[in-house]
Amino acid sequence: MAAKSLELTELETILETGIRDRSVAFELLNMVRVENGKAPLADRSHCTTHQPAVFRPALTGLQADLDA
Repeated sequence: MAAKSLELTELETILETGIRDRSVAFELLNMVRVENGKAPLADRSHCTTHQPAVFRPALTGLQADLDA
């Protein structure tokens, strides 16, 4: 997948807000899902709980993209 240019200040604001207001995090999730060619989730009950073996490599990949 091609890398996307992100405005990190905007992403930081959304993530901070999403920690307190789960509906904001859910909106962000659906926005990213649609961008990735997936259908938005109808509600949070459809969210998958990923284990560290799944999300840690994703965080490492994101950090590598930010460091590039």
